[in-house]
Amino acid sequence: MAGEGTATCSAVTSKAASPVEAGKPEIESNPKALHPSLASNKTPPSLSQNFHCIAAERQPSVAHRRLQTSKAVSGLVPSISLKIKDAHCNLFVSTDPALPFRIDLDRPPVSVRETFGSSQSELQDGGEKLERKLGWNERVRHYTWIFFQTSMATGGVANVLHTVPFRFLGLDAIGAVFFILNLFLFFMNCVAISIRFALHPATFKASLLHPTESLFVPCSVLALGTLILNIAQYGLGNTGTWLEQALVVLFWLYVSIVVTSSVSIYLVIWSTQTFDIANMTPTWVFPAMPFLLVGPLAGYLSNNLPGSSINSSTTASPSTSPTTLLFVLLIGLTCQGIGFLITLFLYSAFYCRLMTQKLPERSTRPSIFMSAGLSGFTCIAIVSMASGAALVLPHITTSGNSNNTILADTNLTTAIAVIRVVAVLSVLPFYGLASWFFLVSVGAYWDIFVPRRCAKLRFSTTWLSFIFPNTPFISATFAVGEAFDADPIRWAGCVLSVLVAGMWGFVFVMMLRAVIRKELLRPDQQKDWAETKAQTL
Repeated sequence: MAGEGTATCSAVTSKAASPVEAGKPEIESNPKALHPSLASNKTPPSLSQNFHCIAAERQPSVAHRRLQTSKAVSGLVPSISLKIKDAHCNLFVSTDPALPFRIDLDRPPVSVRETFGSSQSELQDGGEKLERKLGWNERVRHYTWIFFQTSMATGGVANVLHTVPFRFLGLDAIGAVFFILNLFLFFMNCVAISIRFALHPATFKASLLHPTESLFVPCSVLALGTLILNIAQYGLGNTGTWLEQALVVLFWLYVSIVVTSSVSIYLVIWSTQTFDIANMTPTWVFPAMPFLLVGPLAGYLSNNLPGSSINSSTTASPSTSPTTLLFVLLIGLTCQGIGFLITLFLYSAFYCRLMTQKLPERSTRPSIFMSAGLSGFTCIAIVSMASGAALVLPHITTSGNSNNTILADTNLTTAIAVIRVVAVLSVLPFYGLASWFFLVSVGAYWDIFVPRRCAKLRFSTTWLSFIFPNTPFISATFAVGEAFDADPIRWAGCVLSVLVAGMWGFVFVMMLRAVIRKELLRPDQQKDWAETKAQTL
């Protein structure tokens, strides 16, 4: 069986005397002396039973000799991993290709008995004690920003159900249930992560400076944008005029949060972290993704607020006047362009990573679906804002304000026709890119259908990427179907809607199961950002 051993200064069999003689350990010249079973290429029954820590003089050159010894031993026993530590550094040697040897200069040495116990029974007892001692105070310490993806995924499903073109009795009610659940999850995430920072204040700064968790801080902003869009979809027409005014205020508030968070997070990351292009994943684009929600939100508001319809029986307030909605559209177009261009620049690095390093590990491979979502957001924004412009622009010209705008001396009918044609034609490349990435993302999981791999499925928080990046792609499918009045495209979107709703149920059931079984929210499992422990999918 594979195992890991830890020793201070050196590691020898329990029957051997001190190997440090004349400054040179015996096992350096004869690695098989480390354990009798090495001579027959058999793995020792238990490293914790056959290795113990001995006292020896700490010399600066010991680390180099340990490295040579560990290389020799790992070459003889492929299933063994050794961790050898001395006073000056920690040396980890593994025959697993995913865990090559490394030297940690700052970590203090730990003995075998401290880390693993003196026997197999002690190891089991230690694990049971950990389970008993792991209370909610400790578990909430590991509640990270990534859990805001639960709100993003749920709100995305609510958005898809609202945009389904073929309506039936009860569909609005199902969508409203997802909206209410999204509202609950958003506030639950806010409360849970606030409790984490209140009970463990040091974790707030650590989360902003951590090379992995810091990339997921924008999930909270994305969750807020999704919630605002759901409020507009399920609230307008069912409440009073106060919601119309509140949504415009929320729009400007969201834009300010997006700009501030994106600039701040990228500056912190670029000032404190160093990333390797070989390990690049689509999560690098997270700080720019909130920009991509501004366009769809602006398009929906411009199509559904009173100021966007000349024949509306509702009088538009100053906050929802045609001029205000025109600025909403302009800001939406600007932010959408910023977000898409930033993500496009970063995705050039991801293409390079795929060509040179193959597909990401299975634990991070679901994030490839984000590639489809990025272009999907842009498709929705282009179609909805073009439709909104066709409704808002007549207000601007009939109110006599066109002399101070770009519409001066412009034929309104011609301008609207040009906007619609350009929008419909420009959306095709974006939707084609989203479809291509969706097929690549699905194909990246072809081997998951192998029975032996299905039996080893284990929940990971990255599974949430199966949902929320695909919801804008499905909404974009509906938008393209409406733009071209193509029923086959609409039906394809309906099929994808059923699949993503089923995936939402599967992922959330598995997540609740993982929480109950303490596979989540614990120090040594899942997204506790232990970079050296690869998750298995």
